[in-house]
Amino acid sequence: MTKQQQTSINDLTINLEWKGSLSIEHARGLHQDLLEAFTKHQTIYLDLSNVTDMDSSIIQLICAAIKEAPTQKKAFHLTGTLQTLLQTKLKRYGFIMKETSIAEELEKQWSMQNQGSL
Repeated sequence: MTKQQQTSINDLTINLEWKGSLSIEHARGLHQDLLEAFTKHQTIYLDLSNVTDMDSSIIQLICAAIKEAPTQKKAFHLTGTLQTLLQTKLKRYGFIMKETSIAEELEKQWSMQNQGSL
């Protein structure tokens, strides 16, 4: 079962926590949550610590958010420690160059890529 939590740190900042195995079935809801976060907050943190797996639709959604943030003058950051299986998958898909468990390092690798928009 997948569950998402949102914690507003203040009016400008929100922490989103995604959990479980995320797939195309979850993409629409997660997309809506990201759109709402981008509308209401200046800084968005996405914690991936409890994500056990994700398919390419979720990876593309994260890439789109990373690319969209600067165009909306927002700050979007990945946080948490990634599970090994997820690191391996992201490397295999070509979204990262080297496996890393630290989401902030993952964000840097993803930011170098030119993906679609939110």
